[in-house]
Amino acid sequence: MLNSHQHHAPISELIGMKLITVEEGKTTFELEVKKEFFNSIGVVQGGLISIIADAAMGVACGTLLDEEYRFYTIEFKINFFKPVKEGKLIAYGKVVNKGKTVVYTEAEVYNSKSQLIAKAVGSCLVFKKNS
Repeated sequence: MLNSHQHHAPISELIGMKLITVEEGKTTFELEVKKEFFNSIGVVQGGLISIIADAAMGVACGTLLDEEYRFYTIEFKINFFKPVKEGKLIAYGKVVNKGKTVVYTEAEVYNSKSQLIAKAVGSCLVFKKNS
C-alpha cells in the first residue's frame, strides 16, 4: 500500500514531522510546534503549515499507486483560518479523485484544540518510475 520510496523524507526528520496513520487513500501527520517555526509576529510560519498539508496529501496519493509509479505535486493551494502559537499541528490528507495520470487530493490541518487552521488542495502527476 505505501510505496517504499515514501517511508522516509529528509524534511520530516529535519522538522520532526511524524506519520501517524496510513490507510488506502488517507494519512495523518503530526508536528510539534517549536518557536523556531515562528515568523516575525510570533505565530507558525505559513510555509511550515503548507509542508505538513503537502506531506499528508502526497503520502495519501502514494498509497494508491503500485511500486513502479511515482508522482509529484503539480498544483497546490492552501487557505489559512487561524494562527498557531503552541501545541501540535495535525494534518489529515485524503485522495478525492484518482485519474489515470492526475490524482486530486485535500488536506485539513488542525491545532491541538481540534480547531481547523488550514485547508489545502493539490494535484499530483503520476508517471512510471523509469519514464
